[in-house]
Amino acid sequence: MKSKKTTVGVAATAAIAGAIAVLIFGATFGLFSAVSAPQTDTFAAGTVVLTTDNTQSFSCAFNNMHPGEVSHQWQLGNYTVPPADTGCTLLVHYTGSLPAYIGLQLGTSGTGLYDGSANGLQLQILDNNGVYYTGGGLLNGTSAPLYVGTDSGPADHTFWVDFYLPTSAGNHYQGLNTTLTLNVTAVQSQNNGTAAGCTPGQVCATIGSWS
Repeated sequence: MKSKKTTVGVAATAAIAGAIAVLIFGATFGLFSAVSAPQTDTFAAGTVVLTTDNTQSFSCAFNNMHPGEVSHQWQLGNYTVPPADTGCTLLVHYTGSLPAYIGLQLGTSGTGLYDGSANGLQLQILDNNGVYYTGGGLLNGTSAPLYVGTDSGPADHTFWVDFYLPTSAGNHYQGLNTTLTLNVTAVQSQNNGTAAGCTPGQVCATIGSWS
């Protein structure tokens, strides 16, 4: 009988010890701690945007022309303040957030009223900075745009087109036609070559890419 009581007592002691252990290890302790404020990093691409009063590609055409017909500004020989009856006017707004190269592509289509000769249709293009985009010979013999400038923020570019059909245009030109198309383009300037040393109105060979 003595040994039975001893066994019960040991069991009871073990149970009590287990309860104490649960109380000790199950306790919650308050610790001082800190968490940093959230750090948010946002990445947003810049923009290269061109808008115009009509469309980015602009065409102008005149019908029923006769030898000796000339736009008013060409007749005056003065391009400083083109009047309303200048041949064609294109106004382009650069509204992008990135610095960008601005270029002007010139093209002609039709049956050859403009043929680059002294007798055919004569065309002159001038911008608001006093830069001419035509000279002798063909209008633009390359597919690369002519360099206009580098914009670092919102800016406007105006292009005026004047024309003259010489009195020396003979019967060969009867019924012929030409449409002049101006296409303004913009491309980011950062990491895209350099325009240093480039002349407005001419092709800039050191610009990496226009597309």
